[in-house]
Amino acid sequence: MPARYLDVDPDAVGTAGRTTASTSTDWESWASHVDGQLRGAAEQASDPVVTPAFEDHLCTWNPRIQSMARNVDALGTNAVSASNVVANADSTSTTTLTTTGAAAHGLSSVLSRPIAQ
Repeated sequence: MPARYLDVDPDAVGTAGRTTASTSTDWESWASHVDGQLRGAAEQASDPVVTPAFEDHLCTWNPRIQSMARNVDALGTNAVSASNVVANADSTSTTTLTTTGAAAHGLSSVLSRPIAQ
């Protein structure tokens, strides 16, 4: 039967999230580069059919890549947030369980008595 608990290494997830988010600028740079290349090709084509085809492709393609950059940034940022939530929950639960356990242990020692034979 599969485990019924969440097993996460918050540090690894946080690092992965920051690394993922940092690639969004690479996506934006790539989109700008391709935008320039397609515009240059459209200008050089000087053809009434080819030039508009490049421009149509550019109008469809570039917003998708820009959207990809935003999504990559959001994915990375959300992964970092999730890792922080898990780390904080671990810390809070450890404190709560340790305090409760210590209090319960103290009560049990007060309530216990030797059994006479």
